Amino acid sequence: MNHWINKIAVAVVMLFSLSACIEERVVVKVKKDGSGLVEHYSYNNVEDAMGGFLSGLMDEQGMEGAGDAIDQKVKNEFDDQYFEDFAREMGEGVSVEKYELGNNEIGMKGYHATYAFDDINKIAVKMRESLGEGDDDAQVSDQKEALTQVPDFSMKDGVLLIKIPHEFDTNDAPTDDDMENMPPQMLGMMAAMFQGMRIAVSVEGIDDIKETNAIHRDGNTVVLTDLRMDKLMGNMEGLKKMQTLGSLPRDEMQAMANETDGIDVDMQEQIVIRF
Repeated sequence: MNHWINKIAVAVVMLFSLSACIEERVVVKVKKDGSGLVEHYSYNNVEDAMGGFLSGLMDEQGMEGAGDAIDQKVKNEFDDQYFEDFAREMGEGVSVEKYELGNNEIGMKGYHATYAFDDINKIAVKMRESLGEGDDDAQVSDQKEALTQVPDFSMKDGVLLIKIPHEFDTNDAPTDDDMENMPPQMLGMMAAMFQGMRIAVSVEGIDDIKETNAIHRDGNTVVLTDLRMDKLMGNMEGLKKMQTLGSLPRDEMQAMANETDGIDVDMQEQIVIRF
């Protein structure tokens, strides 16, 4: 199951066991000469992830002390070196423009980082890979792999090509028994836990987009994938559909995504954007 959207879908289900909700969004902003910016929004529910540690702190220092500890943890993890390393891993000619630590709209803590690149042909856009650090479990490995898988970009003469590889495996489909054995109350718990969880990748034209075959376009923005888990986890049917994505051929996956609230994906083999 080598397609990046499939891997993200599987990783999202695994994340339920980690009790830590996330928002991971990447916006690739491109000029017609191939240079541009990468806007990376990365937030997670640190409070849940640090539950045991925070309980002890609240007993000793009260809620304010626990909040200060969370803020300090974020500062310690995401420093200048972290973002410089991240830029270097994205490829040649990538530099850190700026970054800001803080909260997203629903209070998750993390950062918004901006990177500049000289040539989109030389970069590999990625998301953070800090999930489950220090854990050798195979599921954590799968999560990290999923969150670093994004499409291949190439550009020449003002034309951006985005290749979307896709290999499906019918053995990846969940059985009906797997779904039917889930207690009904679990859906409500999952929907609440996934509140605000989102994984998205989009391309935005700094210069005007003149023409594109992209399915999801809004002005100069093209959405490659946008998974909004609180919507998707609101019912058993949505959960079944998400878990089935990896077992479907390209056209069937697209059709399913089109009719499922919470999944916007573009499954064309190649997306063309002309500036």
